[in-house]
Amino acid sequence: MGGLRFLRCVGNAVPVAIMVTALTMVAPAAAPRAQALGGGETQWSPVDLPCTVPCSFTGENTGVGLSGFPVGTAANEHATWWAFEATASTSHTARATSLAPTAWRNTLVLTDLDGNVLANDDDTFGRGAVVSAPLVVGNWYLLALAGHDASAQGTATITIETGTPDTPVDVTAAPRTGAALLAWTEPDDHEVEIVEYRVRVNGSTSYTAVPAPASSTTIADLTIGTPVTFDVTAVNALGESARSVSVTATPYGTTSVTVSFTPTPIAYPETLTVTATVSSQIAVTGGVVTIRRNGLSLGDFAVVQGAASTSPLSLNPGTHTFVADYSGAAHLEASSGIESIIVAKGAQVLRFDEIADVAMTGGSFTVAPTSTGPLAITVVSSTTSVCTVRLKVVTPVAGGVCTLTANQAGNSLYAAATPVARSFTVVDEPTTTTTEATTTTTEPTTTTTSTTTTTTTEPSTTSTTTTTTEATTTTEPSSTTTTTAIATTTTTVAPPPPTTAAMLTSFAPVRVAAPARPLTAGQMLAVRVVDVPGRVPATGVGAVSLLLTVSQATAPGHLAAFPCGTRPRTSNLNFTPGRTVAVAALVAVDPLSGRICIVVNRAAIVRVDLRGWSSASGGLHAITPGRVFDTRSGTGLRPVARQPLTPGRVLRVRLTDLAGRVPATRVAAVAMGVTIVGPTGGGELFVWNCGTRPRTATVHFATGEVVANLALVAVHPPTGSVCFATTRSTHLIADVHGWFETGRGYTPATPARLVDTRPGGAAILAVKGAASPSRTLRIDLAGRVPAGTTTVAVNLVATGASGQGALTLTSCTAPTTPVTLWFSAARTSATAALVDLTAGTQLCVTATRTAHVLIDLVGTFATPQG
Repeated sequence: MGGLRFLRCVGNAVPVAIMVTALTMVAPAAAPRAQALGGGETQWSPVDLPCTVPCSFTGENTGVGLSGFPVGTAANEHATWWAFEATASTSHTARATSLAPTAWRNTLVLTDLDGNVLANDDDTFGRGAVVSAPLVVGNWYLLALAGHDASAQGTATITIETGTPDTPVDVTAAPRTGAALLAWTEPDDHEVEIVEYRVRVNGSTSYTAVPAPASSTTIADLTIGTPVTFDVTAVNALGESARSVSVTATPYGTTSVTVSFTPTPIAYPETLTVTATVSSQIAVTGGVVTIRRNGLSLGDFAVVQGAASTSPLSLNPGTHTFVADYSGAAHLEASSGIESIIVAKGAQVLRFDEIADVAMTGGSFTVAPTSTGPLAITVVSSTTSVCTVRLKVVTPVAGGVCTLTANQAGNSLYAAATPVARSFTVVDEPTTTTTEATTTTTEPTTTTTSTTTTTTTEPSTTSTTTTTTEATTTTEPSSTTTTTAIATTTTTVAPPPPTTAAMLTSFAPVRVAAPARPLTAGQMLAVRVVDVPGRVPATGVGAVSLLLTVSQATAPGHLAAFPCGTRPRTSNLNFTPGRTVAVAALVAVDPLSGRICIVVNRAAIVRVDLRGWSSASGGLHAITPGRVFDTRSGTGLRPVARQPLTPGRVLRVRLTDLAGRVPATRVAAVAMGVTIVGPTGGGELFVWNCGTRPRTATVHFATGEVVANLALVAVHPPTGSVCFATTRSTHLIADVHGWFETGRGYTPATPARLVDTRPGGAAILAVKGAASPSRTLRIDLAGRVPAGTTTVAVNLVATGASGQGALTLTSCTAPTTPVTLWFSAARTSATAALVDLTAGTQLCVTATRTAHVLIDLVGTFATPQG
């Protein structure tokens, strides 16, 4: 099996005959140990290894006449040489362990046949010299054992090993957000287990170590949009493989879309420009944004310097919801944004010039009030015994004070103008002289004095009208003046409500606060919620029903609404950047100012819509909110265990007899804010009166989020307790906002599912098929709620949505209302809603995206009898 081979001559070297034996790969542990043997005296006169690679043998460098071998600036002294043939195209590693003397500083040098140094190492740190290099099968190489200096001589065990892993193959690099995912196929380990892989970036000498047997890793903190190259090596106990073929990936970035409007607020017939701003970790310079209004596409708009805008749009009054879908671009992901704006009806402002006194003898004349609006203006006389008017032509009838009022009605585009009244005197000289003499004789002077006194005590506009009416009605006694004044007072100042007033008077929402700029963190917004014409009286208001909406937040945070005064530690809703959130709220009103206060702990746009009010003595007792418990700290009005609420466990907490907030008796239900914090997975929270646990949930949540909702929940009759259970482990916070007095108009319902549009969903009403921009759901509650119900309390749920959008729940006869619930495709969303039923029992659900709808009955409000 052996043969005679010759090394080629180098310089004046004499050819050396070498007996070559076929090399057989075996594990290093089985390598033979050869006898001690000195090598050739120079590089050009090597001798064969005394064994077949891989193997071990004893070598020495103590022979006389051995020459040194310079490597760089250092000389390796007393070098003795061996020649060997590579047995495989892989790394070969040679190690030298000093034998005698035990501490002599040995050196190993590995070269090719031309003398080029492939590796060099010495025993400087007492670890034995180790050299390693990738060799080519069939090629011959030289190995020298030398001393680190002239005195370093002795014997050493020399071991030559093969078996470093092959190079990893099938290497791929997939881009990720600011990162790349590397993957590869495990190479042949040559019977020596691979312990790690090393990933290098852009040819660097440093690397990321990946413990075997993993065959993939993510390299993070890369520059978005910049190509990055990677290579991979494998390492086992014998060394490191050659580097793999380089692969390249370009990390991409995430984006977010913010929809804004110019101008805002806006009223018809102003035009509106919609701008979609695309933000990312790098400059956004490409892609298109598709903008839809109320589900209908307005077209595709190119993104220039991170934004795309529509041309000016002419929109009719109402709520318009715009969805902007960014297509993505090179190294940027796609994303969407949604925002709504209310276009108000156009304003009409009347101008009606003062009218000079006229004489009866002057005949008819024309008045010409004007307006900023286009609709017809009418003029009427409230004193037809003095003057009449037809088509703005005024005809004096008798002497006295004539009062004319200009009116301008509204329509679907324009709001009605505020009426403007003008009064003047019709002078009838001959008749007036006679009448005055007669009046002086027959009427006591005190009548005139009394009239003057009335004028002094009443506001100027009202007193003029009242005095004129009394003066022209000469046949009525002076007591008429008093009666008229009382009637006027009654229409402008609401008395305390009677005991039979509705606990909650609801109406179509009216916006009472919509600041043009975001509230800053800690800034307090005071909103007057009483004396709202046609909706809320000026006095006797104890609480209001609101819809609170937050959008364009700069960071995760929360909002608190409370009667102006001392700010509580509670909150009504939690929000995050990029999402619009709405929540129902029952808030006590500051009795002195008629205001509520709102504060956020992070900058955000806040909108407040008023939906109803309750008398201070109507049975709904809204209070300054108080924290009942917090499972994170275990503290509150009712301390609980300091631990998350876990599935299978029911938390029972007494909500009555809360000192200074809720009494011990006469409590039918409580209004609570419940907040989920850090759940371990997506799930549901159930809140009920500790009787039979309902199938309907109060809050739906996703992994790790913070989400809140308003809960109107009956208390357990004997104990006043409320129970809480969840399908996932989570922390829970409960805040009490108010309580409902037994028998005063609120009837808690055993939570029941009224509507479930999902296929196979079980519900009381057979409403199937998702809501969508082209399909409005109509739900008739006739016979499903008690007779006389004025307001219904429900929990509204959106699930299985096709994208980010919004639901609006309202009476079908009501005008356009604000969004009730915002949702996304990735999660189930829920909110409480209080809907006015005085205009009819049919509810309508509209949606800006296709979504399934669930509606759970929570309770009903009615006007108490007696």
